Amino acid sequence: MTFDEIGIEAADRWKLPQTIRDGMRASDPSAPVDESVPKHVRWLQAISNYSTEVADALTSQKVAEDDRDAMLFDIATRYSGALNTDADTLASMSVTLANEESADGVMHEISQLQANADAIARASVSAEVRIGESIADLRSMPSKNALAPAIAMAAEAMLAGLHLSRSVVFVRQANNEFQARLGMGAGVQPMLSRLRFSAEFRPDVFHLAITNPVGIFIENAHDARIDARLPRWYKETLSEAQAFVLLPVKCNDATVALVYGDWTDPQNVRKISPPEMSSLNEMTRELGRFFAVANWKEVELI
Repeated sequence: MTFDEIGIEAADRWKLPQTIRDGMRASDPSAPVDESVPKHVRWLQAISNYSTEVADALTSQKVAEDDRDAMLFDIATRYSGALNTDADTLASMSVTLANEESADGVMHEISQLQANADAIARASVSAEVRIGESIADLRSMPSKNALAPAIAMAAEAMLAGLHLSRSVVFVRQANNEFQARLGMGAGVQPMLSRLRFSAEFRPDVFHLAITNPVGIFIENAHDARIDARLPRWYKETLSEAQAFVLLPVKCNDATVALVYGDWTDPQNVRKISPPEMSSLNEMTRELGRFFAVANWKEVELI
């Protein structure tokens, strides 16, 4: 989802006034006027979109001052009609705001925020710590009616903590089949319906994983010995994987789900250390608590 979509969804759920919600939506200042939209809503959409574009221009990295001013004038020209204000006035307001950087004003605050964000992004947070935080979050959640959020939280923690390319959660269904019920990462969503396998034993790594008490890490998915143990459905869907990890989720001594994560770029593949694997196993053990109180209907509606 984009930040715009998240913002609009939040506004809908918080039941903000309809005018504000309509004003948050994207609009094209050069498009013909839609008379079905009230005038004040059209203006609110224009000022919202104009402000966003100006903010993007002001915070663009490594842009020369002359180029920035040209960008601001171009934006002002496109929105002058929708805002019923001449382009020179709009551009002048934006340039004045930008020049406050030298006066320790708004732009200085923006620059400081950018520096803080960069520092956070550069900070080295270990996978073990990230996954440990996720375990703490899972433990704070009530068991009942929280299966779907718990699964999503675990998959996202693993994806971010290990810098995976993709993560998929297979959930055991009433027909004794493991089906992909949630996926994260590039290109995963369209293939979810094809990611499934029977719980009946087959001599492959997925069936080894669901019978194993702890997770399995495959460091080289293209090793001949591993390739011989990869099922056909996997080779037809997830074959770009260079390495992957499989984590069984147990409930009453039965495997009820399997969490999968992989790296598709050879340069990003990393070994999973014993402490990290221990944290991953602890996370999936915590997931089992949510399955213990879930019924089949809740499982199949994930």
